[in-house]
Amino acid sequence: MKWLRRLLAFALLTAALFVAAAFALDAWIESSGGRQVVERTLSDAVGLPVRLGGDFDVHLLPPGASGTDFIVMDETASVVNLRSRAYDLALELRPLLRREFQVDSLRLEWLVLGEPGAAQFALPSVEVSGFAIGQPTDIDVELGWLGSVAAVASWHPEDSRVAFELAWSAQERDDIELQGSLEYAPEGVYLPGLTLSAEGQRVWGSACFLTAAGPVLALDLEAGALDLDALEKVMPGGQGGSMPLPFDLALRLRADTLLRGSVEASGALLEVGPAPNCSRPTAR
Repeated sequence: MKWLRRLLAFALLTAALFVAAAFALDAWIESSGGRQVVERTLSDAVGLPVRLGGDFDVHLLPPGASGTDFIVMDETASVVNLRSRAYDLALELRPLLRREFQVDSLRLEWLVLGEPGAAQFALPSVEVSGFAIGQPTDIDVELGWLGSVAAVASWHPEDSRVAFELAWSAQERDDIELQGSLEYAPEGVYLPGLTLSAEGQRVWGSACFLTAAGPVLALDLEAGALDLDALEKVMPGGQGGSMPLPFDLALRLRADTLLRGSVEASGALLEVGPAPNCSRPTAR
């Protein structure tokens, strides 16, 4: 039984060393210096100042940290662009043992986009994995009753642009696939070229989501043959849904052939709300 005692002693020693290392890492990361290193690491990753306020806690299995206030500022660190009331980030273990930080994934709860006092837009949760500037990054977004989004995106901060491919899923709906390029600005986001595919339907064009004067989604789209009944089945709130959208809608759709039940129209034009206007403001 001597081998069993040695095995037990080895297991106890390993556990003791792990507990000691865990306490040492915990004390270091939770110190003000550790918090500041996490902030610098995240700021370098996104290219904007990141602040971690409120509670700051460490967990070693898996290695990471969580807290109650995640803030991304503008370039001058004077205005809040993004705020999350809770966050959880996972860290790579090997760099952590060398007292280095490498973020593997970041989850944000109740993410609010937009400056305080201006129009804002909230997302229940966002998770980013394997982030690197200019490289494909996995992003998962929860949209509440609007469903969820799974995306692969590449961020190019030098020209304020994100190239993306995403699938939008909603309960009892087929996926809606969207690909294109997003350009962001203080007044909102612009999609100068995008393609949407759903239920065998394909639509392309441009869009923007503006928040300066109240949130509005503007869409200027084209299609070949388009079946509105088939498209309505996959849209959240379709099939007679009465839930209001959390923004105003300005839609213009041109189609070579437009189908609605037994009615077919050629060279059709469908408009909802005012004419879409995604012109960029002129710099002063």
